[in-house]
Amino acid sequence: MCKMQSKDKIKLGDSTLDALTKMAEGNPGAAHVLSNLTIRGWGQMEGGLMQVCKLDNYGIYGWRIWMCYKDMCEQDIDKLYELLKNNQLEEAIKKKCSEDETFNKQWHYSE
Repeated sequence: MCKMQSKDKIKLGDSTLDALTKMAEGNPGAAHVLSNLTIRGWGQMEGGLMQVCKLDNYGIYGWRIWMCYKDMCEQDIDKLYELLKNNQLEEAIKKKCSEDETFNKQWHYSE
C-alpha cells in the first residue's frame, strides 16, 4: 500500500509564495508543478491554491509532487488538477503503486 503522511506544511498566515516554497522542498520540478497548478485554477471556485492545500493534506511534497505529475499524469497539469479537484489522487497513487513496481519502489524510497 502507498503510504502518505500528512505533515501540514502550509500555515494559515503563509503567503502564496511561502506555501509553494514549503511544498516544493527545494525541488525545481515540484515548484514548476505547484506554480502551474495555481495558475491552472485561477478564478475558479476550487482554485489551484486549494489543490495545493490538498497535496499538503495528503502529505505529498517535493519530488513526490513531481512524480505524480510526470509519472502518473504524463506531464498533463489538467489531469493532475482534475485528480485533486475530484479527490481522486490518493486512489490513483495506490493504483499506480499496485500496477507499477518501479513507481512503487520510488514512491516508498525514503519511508
